[in-house]
Amino acid sequence: MTTHFVIQGIIKYMLRELIQNRKEKLNKILKAQINPYPDSSRRTHAIKKVLDDFEAIEKEKGEIVVAGRIRGIREHGGSTFIHINDESGRIQAYLKQDILGPEKYKFFKNFDIGDFIELQGTVFVTQKGERTLLVSDYEILAKSIRPLPEKWKGLSNQEIRFRERYLDLLVHSEVRERFRKRAEICDALRDFLTERGFLEVETPVLQTKASGALARPFITEHEAMQIPLYLRIAPETYLKRLIVGGLEKVFEMARVFRNEGMDTAHLQDFTMLEFYWAYRNYEFLMAQTEEMLVYLLKRVFGALQIDYQGEKIDFTPPWQRKNFRSLILGDCGIDLNKADTAEKLRKEMRKKKIEIEDLGKLGFGGLADQLYKKVSRPKIKGPLFLTGHPIELSPLARRNDQNPKIVDRFQLVILGQELVNAYSELVDPLEQRRRFEEQAEMRERGDAEAHMMDEDYVRAMEYGMPPIAGWGMGVDRLVMFLTNAPSIREAVFFPLMRPLNTQKVCPATKAPTQNEEAVKPGITRVKAWDLVCQYVKNENSRKHMLATEAIMRALAKHFQENKEVWGLTGLLHDLDMEMFDYREAPEKHGPTTAGILEQKGVHPVILAGIKAHNDQCGAPRKTLMEKAIYAVDPLTGLIVAATLVLPSKKLSDLSAQSILKRFKEKSFAQGARREVIASCESFGLSLEEFVKIGLRAMQDISQNLGL
Repeated sequence: MTTHFVIQGIIKYMLRELIQNRKEKLNKILKAQINPYPDSSRRTHAIKKVLDDFEAIEKEKGEIVVAGRIRGIREHGGSTFIHINDESGRIQAYLKQDILGPEKYKFFKNFDIGDFIELQGTVFVTQKGERTLLVSDYEILAKSIRPLPEKWKGLSNQEIRFRERYLDLLVHSEVRERFRKRAEICDALRDFLTERGFLEVETPVLQTKASGALARPFITEHEAMQIPLYLRIAPETYLKRLIVGGLEKVFEMARVFRNEGMDTAHLQDFTMLEFYWAYRNYEFLMAQTEEMLVYLLKRVFGALQIDYQGEKIDFTPPWQRKNFRSLILGDCGIDLNKADTAEKLRKEMRKKKIEIEDLGKLGFGGLADQLYKKVSRPKIKGPLFLTGHPIELSPLARRNDQNPKIVDRFQLVILGQELVNAYSELVDPLEQRRRFEEQAEMRERGDAEAHMMDEDYVRAMEYGMPPIAGWGMGVDRLVMFLTNAPSIREAVFFPLMRPLNTQKVCPATKAPTQNEEAVKPGITRVKAWDLVCQYVKNENSRKHMLATEAIMRALAKHFQENKEVWGLTGLLHDLDMEMFDYREAPEKHGPTTAGILEQKGVHPVILAGIKAHNDQCGAPRKTLMEKAIYAVDPLTGLIVAATLVLPSKKLSDLSAQSILKRFKEKSFAQGARREVIASCESFGLSLEEFVKIGLRAMQDISQNLGL
């Protein structure tokens, strides 16, 4: 048993002992016929009020009552100092035996850090100058059973922080401050719109058509009506129905749901602000966007410059503007005016060896969008208004009068991420029907994000829809930027996490199961290593394959999957690396190995995992194992690089925190692609937890790795 597991066992034992001790104290309180969970408190003052009005309260010499959670206890013979917190602040309290009486003072031994307590008394200043409450009486308000994390292990693990956000808020004042800022940001956004005559509305979350955006929806069903339903991917079409109904300015702070990938900038359920303004166009909204964010920044932060993860962003208007076509042309040399069909664009992308998933399934709009995201968007610092999007990419936007191939639309992009999407709305019902029909055809060809036909929305348009400008922004992403949060999950109270010890995929999703327990690999580990020795001569390449095997086995254990299958996938994934020049034919890496192994009877699950680790071959990553090996591959390189810069060059001396620090250094181990490593969030692991699992796995085979 490793030192790590020994320490974990000791911690669990200590925790059980602490919980048992607190339960015994709870029983003593009950035996004293005291209710440890009363229904209210006699509190007269919040702690901040006491501290703000301290001199006046002290002068009055009257008793006050405060309440809060005990955060510190220091006993000195016949007296005890404690600190209590409420939401407003923290204050010291002084319990003396000669004031409380021997029995009452002794009874306080049944209290622990974390308990809620009510204190009655007068205020005074200690000899050290600390403002303090001299306690004349106290009552239990809630007995805590579990010790607070700072008492026994701290709360630095990101995954635990997200799973137990209540503790994160309790321990970290900066987290509480971030969510206070979030509330201020939302208030400012609402006030900006209501001051301009907007009406806040609510529209359905359950919808019969997933419309308003190009995104994969969550699917459910109505038990009584026996019909399929979708969680909304956007409130757009219902808000525009309200414009048909005679309202001219409407907005919604809407919770929306998109069944897509997870990373540091995307959530599956998130808050979107959308508004629609009759008789206006997208150019007017660009000016309003500048005005809105300048108003918000001055009101909430008092400045137009922010720092985000070491990058300075200046929101002083006017902001830069660029055209979609010219941006892509400058970044990769592909002209969308010439490559103006799906087939032509696909041909140009292959010619320039630009690989994306589902290359053969996407229509022109989807291809153009993925091309932009691959070659252009990551380079944008912003704030930048991007205009001139292809019409195929914007089925609800108005066609441009001068160029019928593009729409009247803009996106606001900051640090390679879209913050705002807005356009002059399409109000022609006949044109809208035609575009919906084109989108429906793309869905039939396999584009799961293409728009559904929405007959009821077209019917509403047929009654007449005025000129409209529509605008949408991800609120969580805005909060992430403005509060300098490293991940969008830091910007929401309770981000979605994979349930512990529950790794099966819900049957309703019809996605492939991620448990390969029934899979027979078709090859033994001994034969697999023989193949590695036969095809791979470079010693460092072999060590990389061993490291990948070790981490994949550790992840399989974590997710309760088939360790043999996952390990073999990791061990064999680079079998073809020395068969050809990767720079000349990157798309061959993975499929070549799969071809060799297929002839030897290796199971297709392993072959799919091997192909999935190389995004240049275009293989989809659908299962948990496929997503895992994709992220593991570069992680091994980062860990090795972080080890080699240590004086000892030993894995045993390397810490996860050191790796995470190196992860943020863009110039360090540049070949270890950070965005691929960070894709660990797509299969439910935080970056910190992923790094820790990987490091422990490689430390366990450090002798084989020569580290």
